[in-house]
Amino acid sequence: MALLPLGIDPAASGKNIESQWDFGRYLIYHSRVEPSLIIHAAKLAMIPLFIIAGLIIFVWTKKIYGPRVAVLAVFLFSFCPTIIAHSRFVTTDIAALFGVLFSTYFFLNYLEIRNPKNFWLAAVSFGIALLTKFSTFLLAPYFLILAIIWAWAAKTRTPLVITRGVLVMVLGFIVIVGPIYQIHILNYSPAEQKTNTENLLKSYPLPVFSDLLIWSADKPLLRPYAQYSLGLTMVLQHIVQVLLPGRVPAERTYSSFDFNRPVFVVRLRQMVQKKPKSKKQDCRSFSPVCDDVMDRYLRRGKHQRQS
Repeated sequence: MALLPLGIDPAASGKNIESQWDFGRYLIYHSRVEPSLIIHAAKLAMIPLFIIAGLIIFVWTKKIYGPRVAVLAVFLFSFCPTIIAHSRFVTTDIAALFGVLFSTYFFLNYLEIRNPKNFWLAAVSFGIALLTKFSTFLLAPYFLILAIIWAWAAKTRTPLVITRGVLVMVLGFIVIVGPIYQIHILNYSPAEQKTNTENLLKSYPLPVFSDLLIWSADKPLLRPYAQYSLGLTMVLQHIVQVLLPGRVPAERTYSSFDFNRPVFVVRLRQMVQKKPKSKKQDCRSFSPVCDDVMDRYLRRGKHQRQS
């Protein structure tokens, strides 16, 4: 949303589902907007999430230990080297931090005071957390463990607490993730979605799960959930490739080379970009240099994956 005022047309990047890095290169260097302006505008989205995460820590700590400890907690959070390093990157890490804190706070609040209001707050916050980063699906087993520990500590019926926790997560997924992903597939035809899902899951090590995703990819009510599950499946596929080399062909997954490519692009631009002589000078004057070196880098990465 931070890039909307810049007037960039994302449609010009093409429709190839595996061309996200080509889209990134187009977005930064070929959109007729100063690259530094694009980068700074994208970073603006991280700032509110960082601030809200700090507010959650303050409110949560104040509720348990009081205002003085809450101030100390926010101070330690704000000056944590890891937080400082990631808060300036345009990645999903700060968003995931916000999602984990946000959903955990309301889930524990629901376990403490089980009423309809807290139930829906827990469900909505869990759904929002799932949207921040695919790895936040680990909140599901984490919340189950929290429910079991809470039931044991409060000496209540464990199956009932677990059932309520599962219901919170299921409704959060249905009510929040589904509608948001429905927006993502508005201009995405069912046939194209199914074809792309089939191509991406050709070598998935669990055929039962991949067949289910392929079957649901063109069903009107299931399409948004299938699209989210596809992204989650590709992340899991990458993990399988890292932990069990040879189980999944490298060309069907995102390698570490792919993940580091945007960092390389930004650093390269910073090295070759010079201050324009005039405001009218095309900001893409050094793009051919970037493109030439980038193409060589891509060819080297392709050769590494093939070997």
